[in-house]
Amino acid sequence: MQYELVMDKVDSKRLKALQWAYLVVDEGHRLKNRESKLFSCLTGRNGYRAHHRLILSGTPLQVEILPPLPPLP
Repeated sequence: MQYELVMDKVDSKRLKALQWAYLVVDEGHRLKNRESKLFSCLTGRNGYRAHHRLILSGTPLQVEILPPLPPLP
């Protein structure tokens, strides 16, 4: 689904009413800005409901949870 469709007021109202099994966001780097319209649309109090969420990104995200992995031999 296109981001414009997801964020459109008329379409998003119908789409948000559904309980989604998965929410997959491509171009996940767009979610780094918590002030963005896309972030608030997907995660806000009235955002999309999904059992599972997956973010795809080719851009490095801030990862501070695990130490870096050693290089492969």
